[in-house]
Amino acid sequence: MDTHGNDSVATAVVPATPTDLTPPAPPTGLAVARGDGQVVLTWTANTEPDLATYRVLRDGVEVATVTGTSYTATGLTNDQASAWSLVAVDTHGNRSATSTAVPATPTDLTAPSAPTAPTAVPGDGQVALSWPANADPDVASYRVLRDGVEVATVTGTSYTDPGLTNDTAYAYRVVAVDGHGNRSAASAATTATPTDLTAPATPGAVTATPGDGRVDLTWPANTEPDLASYRVLRDGVEIATVTGTSFTDTGVVADRAYSYALVAVDTHGNRSATGPSTSATPTDTTAPGAPAGPAATAGERQVGLSWTAPADPDVVGYRVLRDGVVVATTTGTSATVTGLVPGAAATFTVVAVDGHGNVSAASAAVTATPYDSTAPAAPTAVTARAASGSATVSWTAPADPDPLVYRVYRDGVLVASPTASPVVLTGLTNGTSYSITVVAVDPSGNASVVSAAVAVVPVGATVPAQGSGETGGLAVSSDGRFVVVGTRARLEAADTNTAYELYRLDRTTGTASRLAPMAAGASAADATNLAAPAISDDGRYVALATTARLVAADTNTLADVYRLDTATGTWALVSAPTTGRVSASVPGTELQGGSSVYATSPTVVISGDGDLVLFYSARDDLGPVDTNGVVDVYAKRLSTGAVTRVSATATGADLPRAATGPALALTPDGRFALFPASGPNGPVVLYRRTLSGAGAGDATVVSTMGTTPVGVFRDLGDVDLSDDGRYVAFVTAAKPSAPTSSWSTGLAYRKDTVTGAVAPLGTGQTSAWEHQVALDPTGRYGFFSTIAAVVAGDTNGHTDVVRRDLDTGTLTLVTADGDGRPVTGPTGSVAPAEYGRVLAVRGDLVVLATSQALVTADANRLRDLYVKDLTTGAVLSPVP
Repeated sequence: MDTHGNDSVATAVVPATPTDLTPPAPPTGLAVARGDGQVVLTWTANTEPDLATYRVLRDGVEVATVTGTSYTATGLTNDQASAWSLVAVDTHGNRSATSTAVPATPTDLTAPSAPTAPTAVPGDGQVALSWPANADPDVASYRVLRDGVEVATVTGTSYTDPGLTNDTAYAYRVVAVDGHGNRSAASAATTATPTDLTAPATPGAVTATPGDGRVDLTWPANTEPDLASYRVLRDGVEIATVTGTSFTDTGVVADRAYSYALVAVDTHGNRSATGPSTSATPTDTTAPGAPAGPAATAGERQVGLSWTAPADPDVVGYRVLRDGVVVATTTGTSATVTGLVPGAAATFTVVAVDGHGNVSAASAAVTATPYDSTAPAAPTAVTARAASGSATVSWTAPADPDPLVYRVYRDGVLVASPTASPVVLTGLTNGTSYSITVVAVDPSGNASVVSAAVAVVPVGATVPAQGSGETGGLAVSSDGRFVVVGTRARLEAADTNTAYELYRLDRTTGTASRLAPMAAGASAADATNLAAPAISDDGRYVALATTARLVAADTNTLADVYRLDTATGTWALVSAPTTGRVSASVPGTELQGGSSVYATSPTVVISGDGDLVLFYSARDDLGPVDTNGVVDVYAKRLSTGAVTRVSATATGADLPRAATGPALALTPDGRFALFPASGPNGPVVLYRRTLSGAGAGDATVVSTMGTTPVGVFRDLGDVDLSDDGRYVAFVTAAKPSAPTSSWSTGLAYRKDTVTGAVAPLGTGQTSAWEHQVALDPTGRYGFFSTIAAVVAGDTNGHTDVVRRDLDTGTLTLVTADGDGRPVTGPTGSVAPAEYGRVLAVRGDLVVLATSQALVTADANRLRDLYVKDLTTGAVLSPVP
C-alpha cells in the first residue's frame, strides 16, 4: 500500500505457527543447607503455568535439572565453598535469568565416638585424670566434666583437676570434640576422692627424764590442725602411738642408754620426718632401807657409832649425820666422829647409799656426849697495864681447839671470867701492888695450870698524849689498833725534846714510835711532824705531806706527798709521775685555804692496803694530759707507779667544777673517793668518784637535796663516807625543805646515795655550827662537833662531839666522862684550837682529839687524845 492507499498484489502464501517466547521469572527464595558432603537446595516455585523445569547451577555450571523446588547435591567435598543459583525453563524452552547465587560449604557433622572412661588418681586437693586417645582422626580436643559440669578443655589425654576439697568424692566424664565441633557422647563416669598428702612438720626434740626402770618423755606439740598421733621410736624402732605430748617407756633396763625420737602422723596417715633424737639412761632411784639399831659410844672428843646394815644388795656405803649435816662416810657398819666439843651432846643418824646414789631414810637418832680430860695450856705473856683505880690485863691465849673461858685472879682471888683478852679490873687502890694470874678453862671444866704472875700498881690518872692533834695530826687504822697522832708528850724513852712530833701507837702491843724523830733538845716541829697523816689498816704505811727532803730526788723544797713504810723505815715519793720526778716550781700538793678552812697541812688519804694514795695537786704532768690549769685530785698506786686524775670524767675530761680541798675521803677498799669541787656559777658541791668495780669512772654530785645540788663546807673533816661508799656525810647551810635557801650556819647531814634520803645528824637547831663529821664503817652512826646544847645537860658552851644513831634517832654525847656526864669544857671563848677531830672505828668506839677534859687529871686545856667506848662509857688512853 502506498501513501495513497493503493494495495499491491498479494505475495505468495507462506505457512507459519505462532509460539511462546517469554522467559519465566528468575527463581526466588533459594535457600541452601549444608550437610556432610552435600548441600540441600530449596526455593520458591515459580508461578508461570508453563514452567517446565529448573536448572541448578554450581559456581555457574549447570549440574542438575529438576522439576520440583528442591535438590540435594551429593558427593561434595566438605569444607569447600561453592555458589549455588537457579534458572527457570518453561515448556517452550524459554530460560529465566539466573537467580541470585547463594554460597554454601558442606561440613562434617559426624560426632566422634565416646571416649573410654578416664582413669582417676586422687591427690592432695586434686585428681589426676588420663584416658586412651579416640581412634577418630579428626578429634580436636576433649572436654572434662566434673559432676556433669565442664571444667576443662584439653588436647591431650590427661588432665589434673586442682583446687578440690579433700575427702569429697567427684565423678568425672570425658567428651571428645572433633575439628568441626561435633561432640561425642560422654564417657562412662569415674569417681575419685582427693586426700591430704602433706606430711606434718618434724616434731621437736624429746625431753627424756630417766627414772627407775622407766624413761619419761615429753615434747612440744605440733601445730597442724589435722595431727592425729605421734609415733615414739626407741633406738629407731617404733614402740608406741600416742595422741598427747608425753609417754612413759617402761620397757627399759637400768644403766643402759636409749635414744628416743618422734614421728608425727596426721589424720590421713601422712608421716613427718623423724625428729631429733635424745638419749636417756634409766637408773635405779629406789632408796635402800634405813640402817637399823644405831649405837653410840662417847669418847675423848669423839663418838663411836655402829649399826645394822639393811637387806638391800646394792648398798655401797653409809653417811653419818650430826644434826642433819654429814660428818662421816664409810663403807662398813661403824664409824668414829672426831673433833667434837667435849661436854656438848651430839645427836647422830645414819643413812644408807646404794650404787646409784639413792639415799635411804635416816635411821633412828642416837645421842652421845663426848668428854675431854685434857686441860688446856696456861695463858702466856700476861701483862697488866696500870691506870687510875684499874688495870688492863692482857695475855696470849693457848692453842686449844675448844672455846675457852679465862679466870683472872687478883692476889689469888677470882675477880673476872672473860672469854678473851684483855679485861679491865676496876675498883683497885692507887699505889697498891697486886699480883695477877690467869687460868684457862675448857668447856669440860678442865683448868690449865696458873699462868706466871705479874704485878701491877694502879696510879692516878694522867693526861693521855697531851697536846695531841694540834695541827690535825690524827689518823687511825680501820680496826682501831694503830693510831697516828701528833703530840708534844714524850711517849718513848728516846724522845728527849719538847717538839710536837708524829707518833704511831700500837694499841695491842702498847708500843709507841716516832715517824720522823727530831733531834734532842728540839722545841719546834718541822714540816713532816706538822703534817696531817693517813694510815693503812695494818699500820705499816703512813702517808703525809711535807716540804722536807725525804728522798734524794726531792730537791724543790716545796710540799710533796710521801708514804712511809714503817717496817723498813723507807720513804717513797708519791706526788710525782711514774718516773719519780719532782717539779722545780710547782709543789706536788697544796693546801687550799679560805673561809672556814682551819686545816694547816695538805690532806692525804690512803687505802686500807696502803697501796693507793690520794692528794690534791696543781701539777699538770702527773698523769694523762691535764690542761685545765687548776688543782685536781690525783690517786697514785705505789705498786705500779700509775697516777690517775680523780677529779675528771670517766673519759678523762675536765669536770664542770674544779676540785677544792682540803676535805678528802676514801673507802678502805679504794673504790670510792669523795672531794669538794667549785665552779664559777654554783656552790662548792661534793663529788663521789668511782675508782674501781661497777660504775668505774663515774663522777657524781652527791651533795643534793632532792635534785638540787647544795653547797658544802670543805675543811678537813667536813666530809666522810661509809666503807661501802653508799652513805656520805657533809656540812651544808642549805635548808632541806628549800635547798635554794640557806641557814645562817652549817649543819651536818648524812646522804643515802641509793635512795637519795638526806638525814640530819643534829636536832635541827640553826643557832650554832655543826662540823667535823664522821661515819662509822656501816654508815648507821654519824658523828659531828658542835657548841650547841643538843644533848640534855650539856651546858659548857664549847665544842663537843655527838653521835647520832640514824636507825633509832638517839643522840649520845661522846665527849662525856666515864659515867656519861657532860664535862665543864675549856674556858674562854670558842676558838678553832678546840675543834679537834673524831674518827669512828666502830659505831661504839671512837678515837678523838678534844679539848674537853674526859678525865679529872686533864687540866691542860689542850686537845688531848682519847679512845672512847660508847657501849661501856669507858674513857681509855691509846698510849702505853
